[in-house]
Amino acid sequence: MTTERNELIAFIRRTISMKEEMAKHIAQSFQPKSFAKGDFLVHEGKMNTEYLFLEEGYMRAFVFDTEGNEVTVNFYSPKSVVFEISSFFQRIIAQENI
Repeated sequence: MTTERNELIAFIRRTISMKEEMAKHIAQSFQPKSFAKGDFLVHEGKMNTEYLFLEEGYMRAFVFDTEGNEVTVNFYSPKSVVFEISSFFQRIIAQENI
């Protein structure tokens, strides 16, 4: 297991009490994905269909105000799960950009 996968396993076990073997099984479902600065995980107006465990770097969630200005609503730091919760679970269009 890579260090990153070990971090994911530790995160899963901190979040939900379970045996390490089950956490390893869940972690195997995650696929590595890279983002460059300016890339989006979620676009406002589209459905959020995936989430990720952020291994390194930071991500920002933002919306546009009535004048078209970006308003930051959240920052995601390493070792956190990133997704637009309402869109993902309720299967509705996202209100945020990430």
